[in-house]
Amino acid sequence: LNNDNLCIEISDNGCGIPPDELEKIRAKLYDPDTKLAEKHIGLINVQLRIRLLYGNEYGLKISSNTGGTKCILSMPLNKENHIKEATERV
Repeated sequence: LNNDNLCIEISDNGCGIPPDELEKIRAKLYDPDTKLAEKHIGLINVQLRIRLLYGNEYGLKISSNTGGTKCILSMPLNKENHIKEATERV
């Protein structure tokens, strides 16, 4: 919980994602115009839906190193106001 946001952190202690692959994943997540690829479609789908409902300041953030990978999902706690604001933007 972070101020008015809900943050869910999921991590593992695996070997991590190679830096070049991590950059490709981040590019697909953070660029709304990126075409969906055959890999990581679940991550992209979650990212697009959260941003559509709540705005670009919310969604997934991924970090990784040789000690594992961490994914943080952030959404507003007061979702009704954010959904209303998002529908007004469209």
